[in-house]
Amino acid sequence: MIVKKSKSISIHFIVAVIALFLFQPQALGRGVVEVQYWMFNESFDHDTHPDDKAFLTGRAGVTELQDTFAFALKWEMPVLRAGSSGSFFSLSAGALFIADAEDKRKNDNDPRPTGQHSEIYSRIDPVIGPLVGADLGWVFSEAVQIGASLDATWLRIDHGWNRNDSYETDESEWKTFLTVGPELRIIQNDLAFILGYGFGNADYATLGISWEL
Repeated sequence: MIVKKSKSISIHFIVAVIALFLFQPQALGRGVVEVQYWMFNESFDHDTHPDDKAFLTGRAGVTELQDTFAFALKWEMPVLRAGSSGSFFSLSAGALFIADAEDKRKNDNDPRPTGQHSEIYSRIDPVIGPLVGADLGWVFSEAVQIGASLDATWLRIDHGWNRNDSYETDESEWKTFLTVGPELRIIQNDLAFILGYGFGNADYATLGISWEL
């Protein structure tokens, strides 16, 4: 009986310690909000719609995802805290909300006048995707952090035809966008102002703010 009681106390003590660690203010990490400008490098070659092949020959043309603004909302968890100097490492997770990146244009092989022609399109739909990242860098002072950010986000892209203002998808896929680039953080009390740039299969510039949770 004494052994069982001891085990029970030990288990409760361990659970209490874990809960205390998880819910202490400094363990909650930071909230991050960023405004980003994305520059895509995605193009799509379109075939003619099956219903139009009776009177239109050749390919319908090419569309490209348009450069656009995005809004990132992230939770950042420090793995290594640097203090007033030294290195730091953190992980983050959140969501990317993308603005309109749609490209819609008249078929290259359609000679009919505006209002009667067929169109092709490519777009991001839905306009939200998961986002994860890692930040590694150096704290130069209590006010300046310089490092590198590695991010991955997943966005669903579909492309096809727009006929009579009705979208018909030809292909749809989730695409991974990987970026890495420099990041500067200027710290004022509990706030940090973020300036960065990401290079990858799509580039982006970011301006944001983070705060202690």
